[in-house]
Amino acid sequence: MKRVPRPLILAALTAALILHGASCNRVGNSNQASDAIIAITLITYDGQSVAATTKDVTASIQFDVVARNNSTVFPGDPHLNAVSFKTVTLIYDPPFTALSGTGPSSNVSFPLGSTNNKIILTIMSEPAKVAAGAGAGVTLFAHFDGEDLLGRPVDLDTALGTSITP
Repeated sequence: MKRVPRPLILAALTAALILHGASCNRVGNSNQASDAIIAITLITYDGQSVAATTKDVTASIQFDVVARNNSTVFPGDPHLNAVSFKTVTLIYDPPFTALSGTGPSSNVSFPLGSTNNKIILTIMSEPAKVAAGAGAGVTLFAHFDGEDLLGRPVDLDTALGTSITP
């Protein structure tokens, strides 16, 4: 009876395990990052004038949903990678106690590849604007917490700032 040397058996078992692991790799190690990246293209402000007594100060954030992976072999699915924002947290500097906090954002999905999407955010109510007066500065940081339809996190962070005019 001829014996097979142990190193050859161990090498064969190791190769079989490695090949088995490679065959399951795509599912077992699925990427936790979404294929969607939010790219801000424009931020505009409205209602900064104290004379506009019926308007809150708002920021319009325009953005595109860009694919992280530009692969033509495995392109991202525009619907499964659609982004939906759940909450927005506003952090003011200096802190305005009455204005800080977390509020719900619209629960609209933005498909992968979509452009010129817009979120309008009220950053100061009309009474707070009048109380602050002309010349006051409003500086804040907005953090939008969202996810794609596969449950992978997608966030949007941006600094916002404007001043109150007469």
